[in-house]
Amino acid sequence: MKTAFRALLIASLLGFSALAGVSQTFPVPDGVFTDGEYAMVREASGMRMGFRLSVDGSTVLASITMRTDGWVALGFGSPKMDGSRMILAYVKDGEAEFTEDLGKGWSHAPIAPFALARAATEKDGWTTLEVALPAEGFLKGRTLDVIAAWGRNDNFRSKHSGRASLPVSF
Repeated sequence: MKTAFRALLIASLLGFSALAGVSQTFPVPDGVFTDGEYAMVREASGMRMGFRLSVDGSTVLASITMRTDGWVALGFGSPKMDGSRMILAYVKDGEAEFTEDLGKGWSHAPIAPFALARAATEKDGWTTLEVALPAEGFLKGRTLDVIAAWGRNDNFRSKHSGRASLPVSF
């Protein structure tokens, strides 16, 4: 019994150290867009976006930051809203609010969460969303179709004030 417990303890510690090693080399979403954090940085319609693929190709880290006190969003898997799986976020009274939606036509509705991790912040008039998602199901070869948008209000129903669509190649 002691041997089995020791083996389980050692395996748990090895697993934890492996996880700690991954977090040191691949950023964990914290809602802060920092220089050097992303392998690729793109700007469109006033939005600044960052993208990074994990070394093993299993995880995508993406971020959007925009000068707004309202919401920001990233959508994945389609170059348009229709068919895109989106993560929308805003911060109100210091609390981040999220919804994960599927675009249908010119609208969207909540679906089961697909993000591995997500974080959002609002500071000095800038709202930032960071998200980690599984590459499988989103990447087409080495390309990720991304849509991005932002709005002026703290809700998930107001129309966007700006939007962009871009392919990201890793």
